[in-house]
Amino acid sequence: MEGTAIALLAASGVILLALGVLLGRLLARGPAAPPPDLGSLSATLALLQEAARSHAQQLQELGRSVREIALTTGQLQTRLQTSEERHGQLSAGLEKLNLVVGELRSGLAAIHRQQDQTAGRLDHLQQALAAAQQTLSELRRSDEEARRQQEELGRFVARLDAILTGSASRGAAGEHILETFLEQLPAEFKVFDLPIRNRRVEFAFRLPNGKHVPVDSKWVGARQLTELDETASAEARRELEQLLDQRVEEVRAYLDPDLTLGFAVIAVPDAVYRWTQRRHAHALAKGVIVISYSMAIPYFLTLLHLALRFLRDEETMRISQLAHQLEQALQAIQQELNGRYAKGLTMLQNSRDALAEQTARALGTLRQLQTLGQPGGPAALAERNEDEASAQSE
Repeated sequence: MEGTAIALLAASGVILLALGVLLGRLLARGPAAPPPDLGSLSATLALLQEAARSHAQQLQELGRSVREIALTTGQLQTRLQTSEERHGQLSAGLEKLNLVVGELRSGLAAIHRQQDQTAGRLDHLQQALAAAQQTLSELRRSDEEARRQQEELGRFVARLDAILTGSASRGAAGEHILETFLEQLPAEFKVFDLPIRNRRVEFAFRLPNGKHVPVDSKWVGARQLTELDETASAEARRELEQLLDQRVEEVRAYLDPDLTLGFAVIAVPDAVYRWTQRRHAHALAKGVIVISYSMAIPYFLTLLHLALRFLRDEETMRISQLAHQLEQALQAIQQELNGRYAKGLTMLQNSRDALAEQTARALGTLRQLQTLGQPGGPAALAERNEDEASAQSE
């Protein structure tokens, strides 16, 4: 538009210059010159008038163009100013959005750390629960084992009663009754041919703690016993005592502290027990208890009772220990639930609330950015802010 206006001004100047030159020539001819041709002058004037009118129209159009240019320039300046304002608002919004994104990242990192801590606590809780479950299983197995042993003891007592009162056992030798008694013992309380110190014990009474009581029931002094029954000689008695001392030394070799309870038992005929009472204390000092065949069954029943009592005491102690472990595990679970786990849940709830607030702020900033990008953005944004403020006041 500016180039067109300059061209029109140049054309107008040329036309005026031509008119000036023509008038100068006419005046320079003087009075002596012949009169000019009126027709050509009229034609020239007509051309000049037409050119003047055209020039006037062009000047009018030029004025309108200049006004339009001025109006367009003002609009462009207004738009440029509005764009600069929008750019500033967008920059501020982006800065806020970056801040919110940074806060969100920090919150997410904190949540990840809390999740890791919570996962570790859950693993600890799972381990405690597994230990508690294992403890309960051990308690159940211990109770079943104790019940089984009680039932086995009942069956053993019934078999023993049949042995002692049955017609087949009446009048049998004491050693035979002892052998039958040992055969009827529950399997967990007896061991045959137990190797101890490169020797083998024919029979050993096994206790619940894994220790053994070696039992020797063989006797070879039949001749001396017969002489004592017939003559009651001192020589036969000494020989009988020597035989007992030899058996004590042999049985004493079975006393292994790793395998035995620290004492052994020698079962002898009742007559031998009666004639050798002077050596019983000597045998006891060496860890060997001498009993007669008639005392064997009451003695072993007492030992069995003590073993079962010991087993029950041991089971009771074990159950007490397991119950204590279970109590500690449950207390640890309760402390974990009421302590760090509850704090973790509170921290997660606080983080959730903070993230919800930050997300709302980010959405508000995003709506502002979307509003600024639309026509009439600032006015619509101001109107929306007024609506939100009025809603909050209500």
